[in-house]
Amino acid sequence: MFSWGEDCQRGFCLKGDPITEEGVHYLNFGHNVTDLSAGRSVLAFLKCNGNAFILRTNESKDGNRVRGKQKFVKCKEKIEAVSCEDDVVMLLSEKGSVFCVDTTHTPYTPRTLDSFSSIPVVQVACGSQHSVALTKEGQVYTWGLDSRGQLGLGKRSSGARSPQQVRSLLSVPVVQISAGGDQSFALSVSGGVFGWGRNDCGQLGLGDTKDMYTPACVRSLNLKKTGDICCGKDHTVVLTKHGAVFTFGSGRYGQLGHNSLRNELRPRLVAELWGAKVIKIACGRYHTLVLTHSQKVYSFGCETQGQLGNREESNPSVPLPVRLPPVHSRIGTVFAGENCSFAACSSDEDVSINSDTSTVSKATQHGLEDLVDNWTSKCDEKSWKKIKQEIHRTFSSASCLNKSFLEEGKNKHFQTSSKYHGLNLKLARRHFKKLVKTEDVWIEVEASVLRLLPLFDKNPVGVESLRIFLLLNELLHVVQKHRKQQQRSKLAEMVATAVTSLSRESLKVLGEWWSSLSSSTMERFVSVWRKALCVILSDEGAPRSDGVRNLLQVLQYMYNVNSRMSESQRLPESDFYVMIDQKFLLGELQIWRSKSKRRYVRDEPVVLCNFPIVMDLQTKKLVFDMNTYLTWVTAVLL
Repeated sequence: MFSWGEDCQRGFCLKGDPITEEGVHYLNFGHNVTDLSAGRSVLAFLKCNGNAFILRTNESKDGNRVRGKQKFVKCKEKIEAVSCEDDVVMLLSEKGSVFCVDTTHTPYTPRTLDSFSSIPVVQVACGSQHSVALTKEGQVYTWGLDSRGQLGLGKRSSGARSPQQVRSLLSVPVVQISAGGDQSFALSVSGGVFGWGRNDCGQLGLGDTKDMYTPACVRSLNLKKTGDICCGKDHTVVLTKHGAVFTFGSGRYGQLGHNSLRNELRPRLVAELWGAKVIKIACGRYHTLVLTHSQKVYSFGCETQGQLGNREESNPSVPLPVRLPPVHSRIGTVFAGENCSFAACSSDEDVSINSDTSTVSKATQHGLEDLVDNWTSKCDEKSWKKIKQEIHRTFSSASCLNKSFLEEGKNKHFQTSSKYHGLNLKLARRHFKKLVKTEDVWIEVEASVLRLLPLFDKNPVGVESLRIFLLLNELLHVVQKHRKQQQRSKLAEMVATAVTSLSRESLKVLGEWWSSLSSSTMERFVSVWRKALCVILSDEGAPRSDGVRNLLQVLQYMYNVNSRMSESQRLPESDFYVMIDQKFLLGELQIWRSKSKRRYVRDEPVVLCNFPIVMDLQTKKLVFDMNTYLTWVTAVLL
């Protein structure tokens, strides 16, 4: 591994003497280093055999910072990743357990975070004094200091001692997290970027300098196909799937790479790296590293401790190549922390594996399509118990559903916007058919979805959160087609309730997505709500409940969208007609007549005067004739 910057070789137990050139050292650890993180006073690294080591940096009597010797951290599980706060190290095991090591006390004893005892974690990221965790199901948890909103939990008077779920990200299909200083970020499966916390230098990329206490979408990065995010103390670096680099936040030391020391409030492309195809990024406190596909390492920003590796006397504000010693090894990745920098060497095979610009955890990328075949195959009682738990975890998570059945061809789902949903609905329909046709599986799926729907956010962050409503529409269609239900559908009513509870902005996005559907898909979606209403309203004892009103309201929403579509795409109005029992209609009419005469009636008409779109001409004429007859009878009796 190459190392440069503050105490770049001190404290490490090495094999042989380091090879040095221009302040950059080649360190032989005996094993490849697979992960490394450095905070204000601590550095932790991980070898490929799963062993973790910690080096503590302390101030000497004369005020200089001195790094101590590396110490092995004995842990009961094999470690997969490390991340450092200023004084605390977080260790993530292969099993998904999280361990905390307070380096201000010796010996360094890992303490298990009990909050994750039954929740597998796939990534941990640390800021100065706070931590962020991403679970296997795509849920985000934060804990630690909350002075600038870096926990994303809303305005609070204090921090959190134990991990707390960031509820505003519940439905966002998060696949990566990042933290640095007092800010935090989450990356969604289709490249959506969400930031929260300190923003005095514009490090959240929102175009202003206001701190954010809950996650906010960085709209400037929409459709940029973001694959990785990295944070310094008060600057942020973003890498796209195509190898382009954007930076924003503090430019005080040139760490943004724009040939200026200005702050950037919005993501700005690093022009000097255009065409280089960057594959890895890393942030120190005030400096930035990038690794290109051609195996070149560039650095820019603060150079006070030699952390740029190019012997520049001033702080260069444009990317300059790091002068690496002539050692015959390929570079797999780069690490940066505080005032030091590292480039890890690996085999050709490892480099080819790591050459993708995305550092998204593989465990979080799997959607529902990878699980259905396993669930619907024959199994023993022990396996079924495990499958039930898996079904509950998956269908109780909007995040899991929202990252399923994506349009993968040419990464098309990265184009997700308010105009395009990014889903492969045909694939979803095929898998839902398998679920619905397997009785035991369907019972568990339905129960889980019914538990999920009341928890859904009325104003979710990011458009990807709304994919679930298209998927549930497909699921309801498959249920109606293959289960031949004759009774009221509680699931349909609850989905309708969730749709009608959405904010105006979310409904507008959903409407845009509906209007982009093919005529056959739109017809299929409309038929779901029409059939659900036919089952209810064809009975004279049909309830005038909120559930029925919500079903009617969804059908009205779809009718409004359909009426704005071009004539060639528009569905005929007959597709919205619902079969209504005559006695129920008579009851509706009597309620309406009583209301019009200002008499007290407990019920309100459900269909009449509110949703005329569901009545065909014959039904409307029937209501008109009944009203004429009742008027005549009333006149005769008087």
